[in-house]
Amino acid sequence: MISSDPIRRPNCESILDHPFFWTSERKLRFLVNLSDRASSAKAGTSSTQDKNDKDLISELERFASIVLEGDDWISKLPKCLLVDLENRRRYSTRSVVDCLRMIRNRANHFRELTPQAQSMLSPFPESFVNYFVGSNGLFPKLLLHCFEVSERKRSSVMIENQRYRPPKNTNKSSKNNVSNNRKGARYKTKMCQFVGDLSKCPRGSACRYAHDESELASSNSERKLKMSRDISSDSTGTSSSSGSAASPRPGVRNERYKTSLCRAWETTGSCRFASRCIFAHGIEELRDGCPTTTNNNRTLDGN
Repeated sequence: MISSDPIRRPNCESILDHPFFWTSERKLRFLVNLSDRASSAKAGTSSTQDKNDKDLISELERFASIVLEGDDWISKLPKCLLVDLENRRRYSTRSVVDCLRMIRNRANHFRELTPQAQSMLSPFPESFVNYFVGSNGLFPKLLLHCFEVSERKRSSVMIENQRYRPPKNTNKSSKNNVSNNRKGARYKTKMCQFVGDLSKCPRGSACRYAHDESELASSNSERKLKMSRDISSDSTGTSSSSGSAASPRPGVRNERYKTSLCRAWETTGSCRFASRCIFAHGIEELRDGCPTTTNNNRTLDGN
């Protein structure tokens, strides 16, 4: 996100898909679904299509003492949440999977909790989620740990099209080309003001404008059609018999192209636009029938 290369930074859509920006309802749904998947994998009843489920338990339990910030997560619970906690199955105080199961069961049976517990965890699910996995909750590291595990294992517990995907590492060739969904219709269709010298452009390779003719976009059919029309209309009115440099350049739509001398070239002998300049760099580049004036309408003799 803070990479110096803008191509490697995630877009806004990907950033908003990170758990940090999830709603409380989505966070709880993720934890419940992950707990169901882990329980099925632990009991050996998970679907055969989820090949990574067999490693899901070991990944979730990795660094359990760090994730749960201790070896006895049950001791963190208040007495009102311990009521009927182990009526059916016992919980391991060092297990991340069992901690998830506790959160799932407390959520699924929220109306069966004691009035004191319901009051403490209301409104549901906002206060419920913040109490267990919020930044100031009992297990602040649990949500991101579970998310990272599901990302590594690509578990189908996540809802389709809602999984955060950081940008993949790109090789040197792909870094010079922005992905199609970020280019836009006008990408590389105009020349940059720093044409001919990429090093002076503050945007560098990420610039949306072209720095030479090879970078100009050529896939826009509509742009090609307009250019061809301009060429045909221009050639009918200003055709050159010798085909010299004074004839209009192919694909140029500016009517002022090479109709007057470049003021910068005349004054300093150079022009930062080089061959892309629409003004003539010498009398020999002027189009046929054009007066020998500079681009400020001053004649060569100074009048």
